[in-house]
Amino acid sequence: MFIDDNFIGNIQWTNEFLDEIMFLKIVWHSAVSTNLVKFPHLIQKMSASGCKSLFIGFESINSESIDSVHKVQNKIKDYETLIDCLHANDIMLNSRFNV
Repeated sequence: MFIDDNFIGNIQWTNEFLDEIMFLKIVWHSAVSTNLVKFPHLIQKMSASGCKSLFIGFESINSESIDSVHKVQNKIKDYETLIDCLHANDIMLNSRFNV
């Protein structure tokens, strides 16, 4: 597992890192934000490089709750698209929701 609060915080770095590990044939897991939905090509690349699961803090399915804590990256309308893309690329999702 790569311990990083947001593995995709710098997309250029993430792309370069994935290029470097692509041929190592390792299995890895990490944490990302829901902003990953904006980079479907990166999801494919993550899977090809050995990513088997990602942790994502969705926070809530209540938009008022998300707005109240100013979580601009958590767009409820994108959750399903992101989950579908992860599953289509054989990446398991570990997630957290606040109650």
